[in-house]
Amino acid sequence: MHYFFGNINVEAKTFSLSEEESYHCSKVLRIQKGETIGILNGKGIIATGVPEYISQNKCEGTVSVITEYPVPEKEFFLVVAPTKTAERTEWLVEKCTELGISGIYFVKSERGLRNKININRLQSIAIAAHKQSGNPFLIALHDLIDFKIFIEKNILDLKESLVISLDCYKGIKQHLNITNILSLTTEYKKIFIFIGPEGDWHLDEIKILNDKISNTLNVSLGNVRLRTETAAIYVASCCKLINENTTN
Repeated sequence: MHYFFGNINVEAKTFSLSEEESYHCSKVLRIQKGETIGILNGKGIIATGVPEYISQNKCEGTVSVITEYPVPEKEFFLVVAPTKTAERTEWLVEKCTELGISGIYFVKSERGLRNKININRLQSIAIAAHKQSGNPFLIALHDLIDFKIFIEKNILDLKESLVISLDCYKGIKQHLNITNILSLTTEYKKIFIFIGPEGDWHLDEIKILNDKISNTLNVSLGNVRLRTETAAIYVASCCKLINENTTN
């Protein structure tokens, strides 16, 4: 069964697809009227439906089976400096979507190697991974902004959350293993994890984070230096395990 990203009206038991998804449904996969398909709305609902009207611009129908999933016990957000190449950032988004990260904030770092991203393409990649993986929740992607501006805009949310900064500097704060820290997050609903560029966060950026957010933990992933996207996948995998253990 093929899955599509669309709107689901639970009360009316109907669905509708966007123009892009309708084209993919009718022209690429050549789904026929009356054929069973799956629909995900990115907000925790997955349904089985049947198109009653289908064209390259529009697809609507009814749903027969609706499954609603609870919001994960904990929400994990990555604050990431984009990688040197767009392809590696795209891979990062795809895998983090599959692993259930709630959102990614892209920030400009003083040592960053990339000052622009194609947020629309990244969103398309996230939707494709959302459909492929069957993850009930679609990752939230936030366009690139300056590191300092991000802190200012999200200061209240950050202060009420656990903030983890990945860096390789010594002497700032105690460095701990991230798997140990994530297992101690019982009192927090939201966890923000900062992953810097390949040159690491600038010392000034680490100082700003620690000065503004008193509950920041500076963490090392070990003696081996990881690329930004590798560190993100390591972290996302840990987050998935935490949520699965919390649920079980």
